[in-house]
Amino acid sequence: MSLSDVQLGVAGLAHVIAGVALLRDPTAFLRVVQPVLTLIENETQLRPYSGNDQALALVGVLSFAIGAQYILSVYTLDEKAKRNSTPGRLLFAATCLYVCKKTPHGSSLLALFGIFSFFSGLFMGFTVGFGDGNAVDLEEQARLEQVRNEQAREATRALQQASASSVQEPAAASSSQKKDE
Repeated sequence: MSLSDVQLGVAGLAHVIAGVALLRDPTAFLRVVQPVLTLIENETQLRPYSGNDQALALVGVLSFAIGAQYILSVYTLDEKAKRNSTPGRLLFAATCLYVCKKTPHGSSLLALFGIFSFFSGLFMGFTVGFGDGNAVDLEEQARLEQVRNEQAREATRALQQASASSVQEPAAASSSQKKDE
């Protein structure tokens, strides 16, 4: 198991736990993270979260789904999903920053989600790279082409050896017949 698998698994587990906590009791979740939210509010002058529990339950469903997808990506060894998780997290963090700075809808809870996404995306980026996960398809295609080329070279060598030995056999037979005469 690679470091990127561990990172994606931990991030997935954190999302699943947060999702379940938000679905079971959003108010209890807010009480648990309240010290961090207060610190963010004091440092950034963002307002506290003032939404309702239904919105937090929706966030819980989404968080659970993201976590389950991350865990399944680790289970199935899906390299493409690992690489695609990096820009997704960084994009979510940038969106959170934009909403918190440029709109009246920013809150300390949204900033906390953005901070988590930013650091997990940055850490994952240093592990698997910041590139596009679609490059995995190109890499697999190049490896497959290399294997095909190697197989073609081996087949060509085998044919050349077979034809060289078949040419040598009649020549050897005719030279032995000349010696007999």
